[in-house]
Amino acid sequence: NGKDACVILLFKSWILDTRAKFGFGCVGVILLGIAIEGLLCLRRELQSRKILLWIRGVARRVSIVLLFALNIGSGYLAMLVAMTYSVELFICMVIGLVMGHAIFNTEAAVGESVDPCCASQAIGHTNDAKQKNAENT
Repeated sequence: NGKDACVILLFKSWILDTRAKFGFGCVGVILLGIAIEGLLCLRRELQSRKILLWIRGVARRVSIVLLFALNIGSGYLAMLVAMTYSVELFICMVIGLVMGHAIFNTEAAVGESVDPCCASQAIGHTNDAKQKNAENT
């Protein structure tokens, strides 16, 4: 029916006007939430030099910066999903973030923020560690 409101998910062409499209949208949003947490874990592991040891110097730094950009971009996509004002999609985003956290980040240190847009702040800062070492000496 042309009078019924339909959710537009991220792009004008992604109109969730059938149950099947809405279901695919929900699955996609859950996968986005899992991916956000996975990217955060990957960046944390790369930054702490636990993985991809063969990447060194500028290439490692560029990789970390690109992962940061993906983290920020995907966090803002999550915010746009929340701004559709669809409770179902919002719940799917929360489910995806929780599932991603359970899969990738349960061993990680607790950060300052649980907001995916601010996920970069959740990684411990090396300056904090340096300051604590200076205070102990």
